[in-house]
Amino acid sequence: MNSASGTTRDDDDLPPPPERPDCCFGGCAQCVLDDYAEQMQRWQAEVDAILERRKAAGPDR
Repeated sequence: MNSASGTTRDDDDLPPPPERPDCCFGGCAQCVLDDYAEQMQRWQAEVDAILERRKAAGPDR
């Protein structure tokens, strides 16, 4: 495990998380942070699925 980032080498091929946008805090009906939250949920589900497949494949994947 890389102590600086908290990731392992196996994590290097995971998709990067979406970039957090800047919000104007103007009270927009559909804020960019709402979209970002949805993107983060999809990204986390994708990462979880990849990690689950790796776990199921065993240590010799």
